[in-house]
Amino acid sequence: MSRICIHHVSGSGGQFLTTIIAKMLDIQITNRIDSTHGDYHRTDKGVWAHNDSKDDVCFMGNHWVSRTVPPKIYYTHRHDFVSKLQTMFNNITVIAIDADEDDFEHITTLFIKKGFPNLWTQQEYNKWVATGCNFPPYNISNLEHPDVFDIMHEQLNKDTINWHNTLDRKNVNHIINFKTIFGLDNSSLKDSLETILNKPVTDSIKQLIVEYQLLNKELYFNA
Repeated sequence: MSRICIHHVSGSGGQFLTTIIAKMLDIQITNRIDSTHGDYHRTDKGVWAHNDSKDDVCFMGNHWVSRTVPPKIYYTHRHDFVSKLQTMFNNITVIAIDADEDDFEHITTLFIKKGFPNLWTQQEYNKWVATGCNFPPYNISNLEHPDVFDIMHEQLNKDTINWHNTLDRKNVNHIINFKTIFGLDNSSLKDSLETILNKPVTDSIKQLIVEYQLLNKELYFNA
């Protein structure tokens, strides 16, 4: 298969999807589930790519990485990065996680609950306070404080909405719905991936999907 770009907004399950696709393509990847938060951000060392990296997966996120050796899979949140990759590689396959309007607040909640425990440093705290946020003194547990969570959610949800409003769906080869990623609709993530990649999902990968969906339902969707 051609190179792949996984495109999604923070909180919608992109690291999980990237890990599953990499495993289906027999690409070595160290991401694994965090049983506390239900995310796939546990990556060990060396996964977040640098210019000289030879990893087959390049997790760019919001920061462009000019790779000396192009990877097989790119991962990014930014629409302009997708367009740039499409000018670099004519046959790149873009897979986006899209969502319905009623998903936006859930996605933002998942971003805070799953992504921010890895991001919440004194420096990050200072950025929010500098914008005028009246937060209690810095602590790693700030994210559990209702005032902190509500203020962050209000602001970050604007970003979630804007991402979806500006997604150029005509520029995407395949779309997987947020609900499908988390097992919240009648569509099968396994079937979607088999169609996109034209490969069967092995029993071990199927088990990873079931594990991820069950854990996230228990943690965040009152299942």
